[in-house]
Amino acid sequence: MRVWALPEVAANAASTLARSLAQYPVLEGLVSHLQPDDLVTLTTICQAVHTQIRMHEPQAKANLLSKTLCPGTGLVRRLLAHCPCKTRGWHRFLGCGSEGYDIASKPCVGCGINTCDECRIHIIYQVFMQEHGLDKHRWWAGFFLNNPTPFAIYPPKGGDNASWYLPPNLSKSHHDQGRIHIPLHIDSIADPEPIDRLLDVDLGRSHVVPAGRTEMPFEGHNLVLSFNLISQTRKEFLCLPCFEQHCTQGFQPCSCTFRKRFLERWLCTTCHNEESASNHRLLERFDIDEGDHIHSRSCRCGCATTPTDDYMTICNWCQGRVEHPRDHDEESDDEIGEEEEEASDDDDDDDDNEDENAAPMPEGLAPNHLALGENTDGTLTAFFNRKRISGERLCYALISQYAANHGADLGCSCCVCPGRGTELDHGHGDDEDNASEDDDDNVGESGCNQGDGDIVGDYGDYSDYGVGDGYDIEVDFDG
Repeated sequence: MRVWALPEVAANAASTLARSLAQYPVLEGLVSHLQPDDLVTLTTICQAVHTQIRMHEPQAKANLLSKTLCPGTGLVRRLLAHCPCKTRGWHRFLGCGSEGYDIASKPCVGCGINTCDECRIHIIYQVFMQEHGLDKHRWWAGFFLNNPTPFAIYPPKGGDNASWYLPPNLSKSHHDQGRIHIPLHIDSIADPEPIDRLLDVDLGRSHVVPAGRTEMPFEGHNLVLSFNLISQTRKEFLCLPCFEQHCTQGFQPCSCTFRKRFLERWLCTTCHNEESASNHRLLERFDIDEGDHIHSRSCRCGCATTPTDDYMTICNWCQGRVEHPRDHDEESDDEIGEEEEEASDDDDDDDDNEDENAAPMPEGLAPNHLALGENTDGTLTAFFNRKRISGERLCYALISQYAANHGADLGCSCCVCPGRGTELDHGHGDDEDNASEDDDDNVGESGCNQGDGDIVGDYGDYSDYGVGDGYDIEVDFDG
C-alpha cells in the first residue's frame, strides 16, 4: 500500500513549484489570478514558498498586492450600506473586477491593494435604472458615498449622453456623473444639480451653494446639503496661538475640491473609512446644546472657544488654512450669484407654461399649495401659485404617489433591510400583513447595517432634509 508522507524541507525547496515561484515573471502571472487573501494562503503552504514569494519584504509585498485581483471589499461594504428597497424591479449595475466585470483596476493610494472601480470610493454612485419609468421617461438612481438612501440622478445637459440610454444589458454605471436630484422617498421640487460643478467648488474659499432655484417651492439648498456636511466635517478650529504654531510647518492655503479628494485619488473603501474616522473625531470637540446649537468647541490644545471668539480654521485633508465665510470678497459672491441666476434662467426655459400639451390650470388652488395634473401625453405637471412646473424638476415620490392614487400598482417599496425602521415606507406603517414578501433579488443581498459606524459613517439618512431651508407645502395628489 502506497502511503503519502510530508516531504522534507529540503525536498520542498527543490520542488518544481518552488523553483517556478523563484522566477518573478511566473510569480507575477500567478498573483494576477489571486485575491490578496489567496496570496497570503499561498505563502503558508511551506517555508520554501514563503521565502520565494518574499511577502516579508515591504517592497516586494507592495508590488505583489498591486497586481492581485480586487478583493471585493468595497462591493461588500456598499451592499451593507446602501438600501435597495426603493428601487425594487429596477435594473442594477453592480459587479467587481475580480468577477469578470469589465472595469478598470488600480492600486489604492492608501494601502496599495489593487482595487476595481466599483470597489473604490466614489462620492456619487449611480447604481439603478428604471427603463420604462413613471412620467414617461427613464429614471436613474444612486447613492452619496455610504449613505443608505437612494436619490434620483439625471444625465448631464448637453453633450453626447447616448451611453445613458443604452439597453440595460449594454449599460454600465455612471459614477460621479450627471445631475443629482431628490431622494426617491421625499416629496419635493428642485432643479437637478450638475455634479461636475459641485466637484470643482473651491472648499478652501467657500461653501457649496446650489445653482438651481431656492425660492418656494424649489429646494435647491437641500440638494447640496450632503456636500456641505462632508465639507464641514473636515474642518478643524484652532485658537490663534495654535494656528500660528501650525503655520510654521509651511502648509499652503486650502484649495481642496471634492474632485481632488474623491476622484483623483484612487482610494479603497477601507482606507476611506479610516480617513473619515479622523474627521469624525474632530466633531467630538464640539459642545452642542439640546437645540443643536454650538455652545463651544475645543482646540487641539484643550482650550474652549465660542463661535464669537477669534479662531482660525484648517482643513483636515490638506492641513491648509480655510477662509471664513466673512473673508470672501464681494467679487466671488457676485460670481456665485451670477451662476445661480444663469442656471435658474435655463431651467425656467424648460417649464412649459404655454405648452399645448400642459394640463389645465386648476381653479381655486390656495396659495402655497401644490396640485398635480395630467398632461395630454400622460406626463404630469405641478401647479404652484399660478405657475406650472414639470419634467425633471418633479421628484419621483410625487409622481409615484400620484400614480398610486390613480390606480397604478407600483408594488411595495417599504424598507426591509435589517436594522432599519419603516419610516421610509409609503403608508404600510407597521401592518405586517401588508409587508411585501415578494422581495426583489437586490434586497436579500443588502444589509443596510446602520449600526456599524465604519460602514455608514459619512453623514445621516436625510432625516434633516428640508430642515431650515425646507418648505411646508400642502400637496393635492388627486389633481
